[in-house]
Parts: sequence; C-alpha cells; structure tokens
Amino acid sequence: MSMNGLFASCLTTMVSRPRVPVLVPSGGAVFPQELVVMPENFASHKYYNITRFTLMERGGHFAAFEEPKLLAREIGAFVQGLSLVS
Repeated sequence: MSMNGLFASCLTTMVSRPRVPVLVPSGGAVFPQELVVMPENFASHKYYNITRFTLMERGGHFAAFEEPKLLAREIGAFVQGLSLVS
C-alpha cells in the first residue's frame, strides 16, 4: 500500500467512526509551532465543555519538552479554574 493509500485509509476510518462527545470540562493549549492547529470552533464539535482555550506564546509539537514551565503553568491554570464541588 502506498503512503497516499495508507493516509486515505486512516482518514476514512477516522471520519466514519461515530462521534462520541466529550462532556467533561476540557482545555486546549495551542502552540504556534505545532504541525496542525485545531481552532477552538472546530474543537467544540467534539469537546462540548471547553472551559479554557489558550493560544500559547511559544512552543510546538513537543511542548512538554520545549516549554515545560509554560505548559505546566497552563495546566495549573486550567485545573485551578475548575469547580471541583458540584
């Protein structure tokens, strides 16, 4: 199978699967050097409860390695923003 055929096969499988919504509070951190960026309005089709969506100042696909302190601060801010009492 060629690379194009493999890619088409994977894409078809991903698109044809039933979409299961994610209802728990979710957050997104978009890094400017990421290979593929998912805009918030696209993410909201699957993640129905986005409580934090941040455009980060630097970093890329390996953000945890490239900018560990920046990522840790963002994760901490997300967790602090959650209401843990229902």
